[in-house]
Amino acid sequence: MSGIPVFSAGTSLQSSGASVSAQIPADSAGMLPLFVRVTATAAGYFRLSQDGASAAVGDLLVQPSDGLILKTCGLSRFSFVSHSGPSTVTVTPIDVGGIKYPTIGPTSTLLMETGSALLLESGDKLLMEA
Repeated sequence: MSGIPVFSAGTSLQSSGASVSAQIPADSAGMLPLFVRVTATAAGYFRLSQDGASAAVGDLLVQPSDGLILKTCGLSRFSFVSHSGPSTVTVTPIDVGGIKYPTIGPTSTLLMETGSALLLESGDKLLMEA
C-alpha cells in the first residue's frame, strides 16, 4: 500500500461560525505545495484563494470523515467557516516533488490563466508556470 509523502507540519484553524483564513503551509523545501490534504473535525466550508477571501456556504464542504487532496493551483491562502458549532480545519502540505507553482502573493497579479498555464506579474518579474 502506498501513501502520500508528508514531511512538514500542517496549519490548523478553529471556526465557530465566522470565517478564518491563513497562509497555506510550505512543504519541506519551503515552497508552496502543489497539493494539500484538508481535514476537519466537524462539517465546514473551505476555499482556496489568493487574498484570503472569506469562506461561505456553497464553497467546498468538508466533512469529518473526509481527507480531501486538493491542487493549490498557485493559490497561497485558505479560508474555512464551520457549518454549525465549532470545527477545526487542518491543511497539510504534500511533498510530491516535481514543478512547484510560484507563490501568488498580495502584490502579485494573475495576468492570464489558460488550461494549466499561469502568467503572473510579481514586482518587476513575469512568472510563467505550465
